[in-house]
Parts: sequence; C-alpha cells; structure tokens
Amino acid sequence: MFVVTVTPLVRGAFKDTLTYWSPKEILLGSILQAPLKNREIPALVTEIKPLGEAKSLVKSSSFVLRKIQHGSGKMLFLPGFIDTAQKVSSLHFISLGEVLSSFVPKIILEKSETLGVKIKRETNTGNQMKRFLSEKLVLQTGDEDRLGVYKSLVREEFARKKSVFLCAPTVREVKRLGEILSRGIENYTFILHGDLSQKETLKLWSKASTLAHPVLIIGTPLFVSLPREDCKTIIIENEISRNYRSIRDPHLDTRVFIENLAESRGMRLVLGGFLLRTDTIQRHDERELLELIPLQFRHGGTLQGSVIDMRRYRNERPYVYISNELKALIELTIREHKSIFIFTGRRGLAPTTSCADCGTLVRCSCGAPFVLHDSKKPYFLCHKCGNGRALLPDDREKCTTCGSWRLSTLGAGIEEIEKKLKEAFPEIPLFRIDSDSVKKEGDAIKIAQQFYKKPGSILLGTEMAVPYIESPVSASALVFVDSLFTVPDFRMNEKMFDLFARIRTLTKDVFLIQTLEPEKPLYQNIARGEFRSFYIEELKERKEFGYPPFGTLIKGTTMAPKEIIDKESERLEHLFKNYEPRVYRGNTLEKNKVPLHFLLKLPGKRAPDEDLVVKIRELKNHYRIEQNPDTIL
Repeated sequence: MFVVTVTPLVRGAFKDTLTYWSPKEILLGSILQAPLKNREIPALVTEIKPLGEAKSLVKSSSFVLRKIQHGSGKMLFLPGFIDTAQKVSSLHFISLGEVLSSFVPKIILEKSETLGVKIKRETNTGNQMKRFLSEKLVLQTGDEDRLGVYKSLVREEFARKKSVFLCAPTVREVKRLGEILSRGIENYTFILHGDLSQKETLKLWSKASTLAHPVLIIGTPLFVSLPREDCKTIIIENEISRNYRSIRDPHLDTRVFIENLAESRGMRLVLGGFLLRTDTIQRHDERELLELIPLQFRHGGTLQGSVIDMRRYRNERPYVYISNELKALIELTIREHKSIFIFTGRRGLAPTTSCADCGTLVRCSCGAPFVLHDSKKPYFLCHKCGNGRALLPDDREKCTTCGSWRLSTLGAGIEEIEKKLKEAFPEIPLFRIDSDSVKKEGDAIKIAQQFYKKPGSILLGTEMAVPYIESPVSASALVFVDSLFTVPDFRMNEKMFDLFARIRTLTKDVFLIQTLEPEKPLYQNIARGEFRSFYIEELKERKEFGYPPFGTLIKGTTMAPKEIIDKESERLEHLFKNYEPRVYRGNTLEKNKVPLHFLLKLPGKRAPDEDLVVKIRELKNHYRIEQNPDTIL
C-alpha cells in the first residue's frame, strides 16, 4: 500500500494538496482522477510513499484517507513543465494546481488516461542543458513581413524535423493566423482554441501529440502543455495584447509562464508583434533579448497623417463634433467611391452627465458614472454592473447633491457621433460596430463585409470594430479619444498607442486625429508614424515613477464591507509597513461592499523576499493578488 499526495487541478480548490492511499504504486508527476466529496477531480501526483514510511502521518491524521479507485496515473506533461508551473506559482502567489489548470483544457485532464501519448521521465542533467541553450528573440514589424518571417521559421524547423508552437491571445487571432500560415502544410497544422467541442479537442490533441511528422500548432495559451518533444520554437504573437492575462482567477500573465517554459525546455522563444510592449523594448535595449530581424520603428509610406486642433471650435454652439477637415475628407473619399473608418472611444450618447451647478456626476447605485444612451427613448446605463433606468422628465431629473435640474452631458459617445454623421451626410451608407449595436461575432463579421462591399461608405466603431477591419481602408479618423487617457492606468498610453497605430496601419491614404490636445507627443508620433519616440518618452516616465520595467508592482484587491473598511485599511498598512504600501479604495459599491486595494512597489527587478511572500500568502484566500498588473485601479 502507498500514501499518495496530490495537487488538485481545478480552479478554486479548497486545499493546495490532498492525501489518499492506493494499493499500487503510482507514477510521480502523473495525472489521475482523485475522489473529492461525491465526484472525481483531476490531480497531479506530487509525492508517493510506502505505507510503512508514512505511518506517523496516517496515525496523526484527523480524517480517514480515501482510496484512489481508478488507474495508476498517466504522464501528461513534458520534462520541465511542472518545474515551470512551480516557479510561476511562487511568482504569482498561487497554488501549483491553479497554474497547471490554466494551461490544460479541462477535458484533457479528465480523459488523460485515454490519450495515447508516451512521455519520457525527466532528468535534471537534461534540464540544466536545456536552460543553457535557450534563446530569446524579438520581432517588431508589419503584419505581412512578420507573417513571412513566421513562415520561414516553420520551413526551417520542419527541415530540421522540429515542430513549432505559435501562440495567439484570442480565438479570432488563432483562426486568422491558421488560415494564412497553414497554406501548403494543412495536414501538419493544428488550430487549437476554446471554441472547439470536447470531442474535437480530444481528437486534435491526440493527433497533434502523436503525428510522426513535425507539426505547426497555432493555439491560445491554454494549449501550450500539448506534449511535443520535438517542439523547439515557441512564438508569442501580438505579445503586447492584454488578453494574455487571464481575466478570471488566478489572473495569470500567460506570457510569463511561456517564457519560463521556453527557458526550462531550451526552446527558441520569439516575442512578435506589430508593436511590442514597452517592457520588452527595454529588455531589447539592455541586450537581454536579441533581434530576429532589425526592429521596425517607423511606419511611413505615402500616408498623410494630421492632428486637428479642435480647440478652435470650443466657443461655437451647437458644439462641433466633426471638424472641417474631417468633413472634407469624408466628401472626397465618398466622391472617389472609397471608404472611411471613424473611430471613437466611448459607447452611448455621452460618457458622463453632471450637474452644471455643483459638478456632481449622475451615478449608478454601484458608484460608477451612468452613461447616457438613446434607443427609442433616452436612458442611463451603467457599463460596470449593467444596471439602467429611463431618463426622468426634465422637472424630475435633478442633481442628488444640490437638487438642481441643470444637468449637462460631457463628451460624446458613438451614438452622438452617429447622429451627427447622419445629419451631415444623410445619403451616405453608415455602418456601426460596438458592443451595444452588435451582440454576436457573426453579426460584426457581416457588418464589416457589407462595409467592404459598398464603396463610398462609412464604418463607425469603437475598439471592438478594429479586429474586423481585415483589409486597408482609404481613410480613417480618430474622434473624441482624449477621454480615453483620463483613466489613471500606467499602461494606458501603451494600450492607446498600440490601438491607434493599428488603425493607422489599416489606412492607405489619409489619417486624421481630432483632439483638444494637439501638442500631445503621442498624437504627433502616431500621425508621423514614429514609434521610437513614443518608447523613449514612455520609458522615461516609467523610470521616474518606478513602474515596470524599472520596478515590480504587487497589487491586492478585495471587496470589503463598508463598516470594516477603515479597520482593514489600517491592518494592511501595518502588515506591509516595511514596504511603504499604498492602500486605497475603489469608487464603486457592490452589495454594500467597497473595493479595497493595496499596492507595493519593489525597486528594480527585485523579487519579493521571504517575509513578503509569507505575508501575501496569508491574504491570498481573501485577496486577488497580481504581480505587475495591467491596471492599478
């Protein structure tokens, strides 16, 4: 008989390890189905001892050990994979099981014993050699050139009888890349993503794992655990994307895991994209990352880029939404039977409504500002919690602070821009893509196709529309985007620069930016297609404030009852007193609870010391912990 210790491979497990007994020896590092209450869950075997060596543990246990009923365990992970997961679990202050379950489809864990994959046992010597041989490269260039480089890499690896894994952050990107890169090698390309059925996932996983010929795997991070011993190159495409960070617990940055996996297995790692993260550019400048080909920092060509100063319209009534330059561009584009894309940053009619007398914003009960929308009748909608209400008659819609009825809207959303465009150009076909007007991906695809089939039309959209612009348009314009920078997020400049640069590259002739801040360097750099200047300014600012890559941020978040929030804030300040914590509240309210955050800044690339790790692990059951989060809000 044997005593078996396992790590549950399910999210939200109440314990990091569980103990069972088995009548036969089970392979260390294998996956099995362990009984938990009235069900069985996938689990990783982390320790196994003969009963004679574990008698004291069994005698001192306050519960009766349950028996492993089925199987003797199945090896699922390649050498180095579990080591990587253990390292990342320490970095993110989460359990090993939470990390592993983030990189393996649930159906694969549940059916692991039915898969015909044979995994070699790990040896330490091999791992040391693989770490030594690991290579890290960066690739920043336009889409066409970058995909051409990927094709060359695949051909090169196939010639060496090696496989390639290309990772993309979203299902849509995986599908698009699959269509392009699989041409000519369809029998050896596997497209893996979360939209596949369980049956399809099992079939493709098994075939991709066992095919004798080298393969190209294009998938989301969930599939990086697929065991191909011959896979020696892994590509993180569009590595600037925020979608690489999981939105659900445990909020992992999957890029960190993939990079550590490449180190552990001695794989060539390529970080690619039209633009790279600011952190990545700094690592390149420090020679930590090498160029695959020279990085591209300019996007020139014959495109005319202009920044339009909207301050000259400030005193005009009614307010001017469309500048003379944009009107002229629309007229010229339509007259030549071409098409134009107009981007705006906000949904609804107006992002905020405030009291003209005291400045109080009209808010939802959760605390977030209401956004004014207009369907058949005007109504308020909260974009945070989804609550809404009809707009009250003029004599009843009053300020909740001073009672004034003088409420006015601030800014303009996509619905207001749509109204003004229809008034100015009533005969021109106008298409719109945003999350209020489009609920399904298929509908967005259909609208984009209609736009392309109708030269002389306008496509109006928010950020949601950009992925559906797959072919360049003649002209594009950014309107009412200044408000996007009001969010106090240290990565917001990078996010907006990437988005605006993407729109610019999808434009053939003319690119306009309407703004009340025409001197803003980011706008000027985008208009000129000058990317290096942006990185220089961004790195300078981050260094000044100690943000990544010049510091390490650790953020914790919980929902605290209002009556104890002051006491909890004091506790956090005392707990982290040696680390100069910043403790602050969110501005929303949910079921009488308020978001409470703490933020720790560690200088340079300093890793958390043992004392800090212990303190944070004490909180992890009640706080969501993130290292170098995308936002500090």
